[in-house]
Amino acid sequence: MVKVLIISSRADYGGGPEHIYQLLENSSEDVKYFVACPKDEPYWALYSKTIGGSKIEIPHRRISLSRIYSVLKFLKENKIHIIHSHGKGAGFYGKVISFFANRPLVHTPHGIHIGQYNSLAKTIYLFYEKCTSFLVHKIIYVSNSEKEQAIKEKLNLNVSNQVIDNGVVDSELDNLKDLKERAKNQIKIDSNKFVVSSLSRFDFAKNMYEAFEIARHCKNYIFLFIGDGDQKNELELKAKMEGVGNIVFTGFTNNPQKYLLASDAYLSTSRWEGMPLGVLEAMSVGLPVIASDVTGNNEAVLNGETGFVYSLGDIESAISLLTSIVDDRNLYKRLSKESIFRQRSKYSVKIMTKKTEMLYKKTLCDNLSF
Repeated sequence: MVKVLIISSRADYGGGPEHIYQLLENSSEDVKYFVACPKDEPYWALYSKTIGGSKIEIPHRRISLSRIYSVLKFLKENKIHIIHSHGKGAGFYGKVISFFANRPLVHTPHGIHIGQYNSLAKTIYLFYEKCTSFLVHKIIYVSNSEKEQAIKEKLNLNVSNQVIDNGVVDSELDNLKDLKERAKNQIKIDSNKFVVSSLSRFDFAKNMYEAFEIARHCKNYIFLFIGDGDQKNELELKAKMEGVGNIVFTGFTNNPQKYLLASDAYLSTSRWEGMPLGVLEAMSVGLPVIASDVTGNNEAVLNGETGFVYSLGDIESAISLLTSIVDDRNLYKRLSKESIFRQRSKYSVKIMTKKTEMLYKKTLCDNLSF
């Protein structure tokens, strides 16, 4: 049995923590997982339901030397074979612990998030990654476009890597039409209204101000903004002050599928992505996707086949594309059918978990010196 320590500096709502949760939920008997993460909601509790007490707490997005020592001790006590870090903060923990414990480190970046950095911050970060890349044994990119962006930024060029596409749970959809009508009734939305959802954090990267502008110009449609973040209250106030009444701010939810099932299309306005779980979850329930033409989005969405991509910032194009799928039922049905097929054949959590665990086993075989 391979023992794997997952490290994440976040356990709040987000794609990285959800990715980890799906790995734990769908794990095989050949792999035993341990987790080092903050006591954030909801994933600390969700991880507990899956792996019990095989966890240790670290701070939320903060480095603690005492916690590094505690995790090292935890790793040795449990005779863990492999470390798997998720995201930049966890990557630092993983590198230090891998070095002192002499355990191989697998790292998943979950997106090359440097678009918000100024030139100095970007230079410092890239220098840090270059100087510490020798501590990483394998990198898992969650999409081909994420790998291409890493190459473009000259990140970890000397580190062995593998692309394992992000995956989501396949939905059981015996009667999609009835499920949608029932979901709309459940959240009290007129079943005759066309509903567009966005599952997102409200921050710079997710660019929800652009989604707001699209919604403001599409008054005949209802928009479900699912999630939370620093900009949520700002946008709610803006909607109130400007009289934009067709946006429903749901807040965070442990069951986003009920909102996705109540929707007819999905909108992503992100400035960048790794491989967007929200888009994949939308595809799993047959939603055509309108997405910004950026890393991650433009790989998940096949333009004209499962939805459409538009140039970031081109709100008029996004509105036009959205209108086209509302007005053309044959187009809508084709996009919906292809969305489900693409998700199940390429972005299934079962495929993702199997490939990840195969990588663990290979990594263990290649590093039998401990």
